[in-house]
Amino acid sequence: MSSQEKLPWPVTKKRKSKKEIPEDSQECNSKRVKVTANATRDLLIATRSAFSRSADPARMVGREMEHAEITKFLQTAISDHVSGRLYIAGSPGTGKTALVHTVCRELKLKDIEGLQIVEINCNTIQPKNLYFELVKKLSGMEIKKRVNAQREFESLLKNNDKGDDNNSSVVVMDEVDNLFEKDSNLIYSLFEYSALADGKMTLIAIANEINLDKRLLSRLSAKNVTVESLTFKSYKPSEISAIIDDRLKSVAINGENLLIESQAVELCARKVASEGGDARQAMELCMLALQNLDNKDHHGKNDEIGKVTLTEMSKILSNAFVTNKTVQRLRELSIHQQAMLCSLILMRRNGNTSTTQAKLFTFYRGLCKKHSAPLINQAQFPDLVTACESIGLLKFGRAKRNEDRKIITDILESDLREAIKDVPHVKNFLK
Repeated sequence: MSSQEKLPWPVTKKRKSKKEIPEDSQECNSKRVKVTANATRDLLIATRSAFSRSADPARMVGREMEHAEITKFLQTAISDHVSGRLYIAGSPGTGKTALVHTVCRELKLKDIEGLQIVEINCNTIQPKNLYFELVKKLSGMEIKKRVNAQREFESLLKNNDKGDDNNSSVVVMDEVDNLFEKDSNLIYSLFEYSALADGKMTLIAIANEINLDKRLLSRLSAKNVTVESLTFKSYKPSEISAIIDDRLKSVAINGENLLIESQAVELCARKVASEGGDARQAMELCMLALQNLDNKDHHGKNDEIGKVTLTEMSKILSNAFVTNKTVQRLRELSIHQQAMLCSLILMRRNGNTSTTQAKLFTFYRGLCKKHSAPLINQAQFPDLVTACESIGLLKFGRAKRNEDRKIITDILESDLREAIKDVPHVKNFLK
């Protein structure tokens, strides 16, 4: 099936000119391409969705060497019935979690008899609940809080040792920095349990802190617990460009990228690489550029789609990387304003780049209740939104009624996360 057949929007036929234009001509790479009115909207929605954090790409672009190493590590542990231990470190946005998830997904597709794969994000659980979560995911059973979960976990490993030789589990612990800060003994214990599991439990620990492995490995080596390590380097400009291009190709019409100029992609990639190489930040910047493309009414006559140009991307980057001033402004906000902006960022993360005030309040209320954070009532909420708009943190779209106006923001998730990292109640909103 061709890529055009898979897409939900029809493409209008181009008018034939008197003189045929060669395919490699610069004139073919025009900044506007005609599609139907509905297709314009569908294409923007699909493209924004492809760049959202919740998007799950069909394949991992780049990281071929790391992919091969992780795959070999797991295949050896499973086929040789040995308990492997792998520590993966790298700066945020270098593809660690995404790649491990991809490799685990590939293993699941092989339907290996007796293999169980468990993935846990340490940012979402308290240290005291870790063993409860492990027992629940490994056994499929809930255990009561008064039960000693660590003993249940030990018992589970012992029972596996006595059972079928083919039974084995892969436990992936993501964001272990968080666990290490709160209770470092938990991480040591898990590695030690894996060493004692006699081929029944392979452990992969993923962390953002590169130097953490020095402390971790030195203590474990003293107990003769061997751990392999793998470091993810920051993405290069060419690698970030390839990732962006892959997302654009996933929604291309006739193989053509209709929404972001190649020069704009290259500029974004170079800037992000120079600022630490966080691929997630590049995705977010592309989302902001596409958001502006939509909200600033870039559609010309005849339902043509305007591309994000080099100039427009440059403006997005200039605004995004005035980090110190932006973070300081965000720190000075009230806890309610910070909570409201977190709600807007989380909605954007899920592909909703703009929303109404009513929908934003519903999301905000649910988020505050989930984290037991203080919240204001619906009558006070419009003043909260207007206050953020007055200092340039929000923008309103046009609408006949105020309540129908779309609310958008250009602030980066990384800036807001930095601003609230030490603020009680809201510091965990974006984890």
